[in-house]
Amino acid sequence: MTKFSILSVAFLCVVGMGLLFSDVSLAGALACTGYSVQHPDANCFFSNFCTMENQCTTQKRWEVSDRITSAGNHTVLVTGFRPNGGTFTCRACAISKEGFGSCTAFIPLNVVDADTQFTVGTVNVPTFGGLLVSCDMSPGAVYDSVDF
Repeated sequence: MTKFSILSVAFLCVVGMGLLFSDVSLAGALACTGYSVQHPDANCFFSNFCTMENQCTTQKRWEVSDRITSAGNHTVLVTGFRPNGGTFTCRACAISKEGFGSCTAFIPLNVVDADTQFTVGTVNVPTFGGLLVSCDMSPGAVYDSVDF
């Protein structure tokens, strides 16, 4: 690899890391930006174009978090899929810069066998705060994205 190529790759990495840790917040987050709460079992989640399917044999929790640049009320919408007989419930939490949070109750996705967007609730995100969305998913459930 030439010296120019190495420097170009290094520059792109620095720019990417700067954007990652900047205060820029998207109006949503894909499921692939999240993580499994049950870390030893995370390998049974299957990613397909940034959706996460619970292929575990039991219910698991998937979480997605993001920093929020505009303080105030944010209505949280999750898009997911709940197979017949399964469950898909989510809650939203506003997190302060000190790590304290307030959460909505777990809200179920009521539509069966169709990719559907549903409202999880509205949370008041403080200045320099963040948003955490937790979803409990039965086997076969799919988490697509969250919008706020």
